[in-house]
Amino acid sequence: DAYGVGINPAGLRITFRTASRVHPFLGGSTGFAYFMESVPTELGKQFNFTFDVGVGVQVVLTSTLLLTVGYRYHHLSNGFRGQINPGVDANLVQLGVTVTQ
Repeated sequence: DAYGVGINPAGLRITFRTASRVHPFLGGSTGFAYFMESVPTELGKQFNFTFDVGVGVQVVLTSTLLLTVGYRYHHLSNGFRGQINPGVDANLVQLGVTVTQ
């Protein structure tokens, strides 16, 4: 197990058809993560870079309830700063419910 913390301070989300009930979107972000030990092995680094890109839809169910479904491709690597640069890639399914007032 490896534990760390990260932030994605730069991101962009483009939403289409905002006047309709179904809002398709494209998005992405970039940032970094710091782990308590080198990842994925001792030949890696504690400080790593991240980026992700994704697509999805947000559906307006009621005036106060939104459903979001999407896909994200996520990448993490040390940017060739360690003895090795193993990239860790993940495919993520996103499901969310938003309640507004």
